[in-house]
Amino acid sequence: MNQVNIEDVETKELNCNGCTNKCTVLRFRFPNGNTFYSGNKCEKVFFNKNSAKIKGYNAFEVKNEILFTSSSNFSQKEKNSTTFNIATDNEKHATPFSFWRWAGGEARIGIPRVLNMYENFPFWKTLFEGCGFGVVVSPQSDTKLYQKGVGNVMSDNICFPAKLAQGHILSLIESKVDRIFYPIVPKEEKEFTSTNNSFNCPVVSGYPDVIRSAIDPQASHGIPFDTPIMNFANEKALKRQCWEYIKSLIPVGQLGGFSNSFSKEQKRFFNTVFEKANFVRKNWNAEFIKNQQDILKKCIESGKLCFVVAGRPYHSDPLVNQKVGQILSDLGVDVLTEDVFRGSLNQSEGDWERLNLVSQWSYPNRVVRAAIEVSKLPPNVQLVQLNSFGCGPDSFFMDETGEILRQAGKNHTVLRIDEIASPGSVRLRCRSLIESLKQKNITD
Repeated sequence: MNQVNIEDVETKELNCNGCTNKCTVLRFRFPNGNTFYSGNKCEKVFFNKNSAKIKGYNAFEVKNEILFTSSSNFSQKEKNSTTFNIATDNEKHATPFSFWRWAGGEARIGIPRVLNMYENFPFWKTLFEGCGFGVVVSPQSDTKLYQKGVGNVMSDNICFPAKLAQGHILSLIESKVDRIFYPIVPKEEKEFTSTNNSFNCPVVSGYPDVIRSAIDPQASHGIPFDTPIMNFANEKALKRQCWEYIKSLIPVGQLGGFSNSFSKEQKRFFNTVFEKANFVRKNWNAEFIKNQQDILKKCIESGKLCFVVAGRPYHSDPLVNQKVGQILSDLGVDVLTEDVFRGSLNQSEGDWERLNLVSQWSYPNRVVRAAIEVSKLPPNVQLVQLNSFGCGPDSFFMDETGEILRQAGKNHTVLRIDEIASPGSVRLRCRSLIESLKQKNITD
């Protein structure tokens, strides 16, 4: 084998502009004309020849597109349906809430793109826009945004997705929104009948209070910071809480007199808007889940390697997950999220009874459900668990998830991500996993 003199290798530092990460990439050119790239989190722009010729499906990319972009199109489509026709011919130019205007025109409510908003944003967007407000969502996470808010992080032990919240709040402040909406949500909707409960972890549910202490947009920047308590586990309570919040946005006396008095027409209008928002909340990802289930079925039939990458909803943030979905799909693997086992495929509820944990956390329950379902599928379907540093519930949920998979003779692959400086470790781990499965003749 011919040795290469290091002095003959041309090295150049490049910046990839394929996404907001703007990775620093090293390009190595060898005397024989070969080129090798190092340092990029994905292979969208700079890639090496050992990348798969046919890329796999990347559910993360699709999910983010639906959640923060296409969900608005979904809402508009449903608005014109016979079920949710909230704008009658007499209301095309003025809804019962059209007087909710600020000095600059339409009132703009800012929503941070963080934590449980990766689950509930379509609901809030539909509700506020239906009531005549404009909705401004903070931009996609990137390193610059994180660094903008890191000085306001009050604990270094908190998980990275939570640390990002400060940057998103500051970004909304710079956007000069009229107010910022970041509710306290103790519970999500209970998805699995056999689980104990559906709590959000204390960080997710309590972080709005942390933001108020760390930044306090109202006192420091004159922008109202709204943190009402909302409960998705009880639709009747959620509806009442939303109505009370919407009413609170109108200054006293705006309707005449010394107190706000809402007409029956306005209450009926709100009821219709709420039902539409609730419909969107339950159905915005229905087609996305169905597509994943179809891909999973094809992988089972064909034997193609398929990874269910399970984590929290906010692990869909590309900065948080280090683009693991794109890394795996670039290697020819079909990448699904834990959402694939939501809905019609939720079977075997009795499996929860044999677990050594209290199934009270909403998002970790989905990861355990994914592990249970993957353990029953052929060897070509594997589970990869995403873990954020400092996650309390994961400290014991990972043990149970690993035991479920080990009993089925499957790997329990955990990717500890977040604030790592080098993406090479994630890529190396993914490639090693795929090669080890090939050695076991699990996939071609």
